Amino acid sequence: MFKYVLSLALAAYLSGCSKSSNIEGESRVSVSGGSTIRGSVIVGTECGASSARIHLSGVYGAQSFYNVTINSGGTFDFQVNPGRYSLAAYAGSCTVNSEVSTQTNAVMNYQVCLGSNCTSVASGATVYNSFSKPTEISEAAASAGPLCQWNVYGCAGWMYPGWGDANFSKANIYFTAKEDSAFALDLDFSKGNNALAAIPSLGKSGWNGLLRKNGNLEFVSAALGQDTSSKKISLGSLFYETQVDSKLLQFESGFCEPKEKALSSMIEYLRLSGFTNRPIEDFAAHWKNHLPSADTLCVYPQNQNIIETIVSYRTPQKMESRRLWFLVLPRIDSAMLKIRPVPQKLTQWFNPPKVNAMAELRKAPQTRAIASEPGILAEECSVGFLLER
Repeated sequence: MFKYVLSLALAAYLSGCSKSSNIEGESRVSVSGGSTIRGSVIVGTECGASSARIHLSGVYGAQSFYNVTINSGGTFDFQVNPGRYSLAAYAGSCTVNSEVSTQTNAVMNYQVCLGSNCTSVASGATVYNSFSKPTEISEAAASAGPLCQWNVYGCAGWMYPGWGDANFSKANIYFTAKEDSAFALDLDFSKGNNALAAIPSLGKSGWNGLLRKNGNLEFVSAALGQDTSSKKISLGSLFYETQVDSKLLQFESGFCEPKEKALSSMIEYLRLSGFTNRPIEDFAAHWKNHLPSADTLCVYPQNQNIIETIVSYRTPQKMESRRLWFLVLPRIDSAMLKIRPVPQKLTQWFNPPKVNAMAELRKAPQTRAIASEPGILAEECSVGFLLER
């Protein structure tokens, strides 16, 4: 029998979000004028799952903004503009949905708890123990289709705080290590760029945990209101999304393919760039369902030198990194452009790339192995789209 004995425990205290010392729009975590939805996830054993899919959408469930999977005990940060949203969670036979209201320059703390034993929450929390309301959007619908609310040439940008005009989604960071070691990593954003989401929560100190030899990362569980003294959570990668100033990206080198071939070309590009199997397999599994619908997609690879001008790693460890983003632009036909014209400043983005990036890489593929020193390799890949405002 499908189980609806669930709760979304809203630890509904609002703490004034401290403004970043950076210029507006440059914040590593919270963006001035926006809101941070920060939360933790608890999944009961009776749900038959060890993780939950968290889906943040428009208040009626039709507009998808964040769609992520988080292990029980894990944490998350979402950046949004003030407004009303629907926060849904799915874990095995358990599901829950509730409306979330956010306020300007505030950190909204939520405990997403699925199961029948969801009474241990942060002090002062409001607890909902009798949810029987079906979700506004099914899990299948939440996990398929474009990752964002797609308009004509890009993602709807009205709910994202900051001033960037492109966003890069599911920037997962994978690790290869020669031995177990303590681990710390933070993200530094340059002017005009900011974080949109992070798993685990970045908070004020970035990510801190233990890096295992098998590449997994261990963190102490930070579930609100729970005894976390001995509970640890293991993750195969770190996750973040970012909003960027497109003037920092390159539009000269790329390749255009029919939609059904574009993903396989991106996978080949990752292999030719020296990426290992783990990030490539995850990339392929995720993006097969999330590319926008268009007859032709043009893909512009952004290499590590470009990425470092947008967001750089800050870590005390000696670490080698391998980073690659793909900006994906659909070729828009004239009929669609009559519905929503592309702003004049963006029309250059819809010309074919001048240089065939795939042909160039095939001539000189990069086959790199982790160096003997420092012994830690970080690999990051992501797909990005324009933002329509």
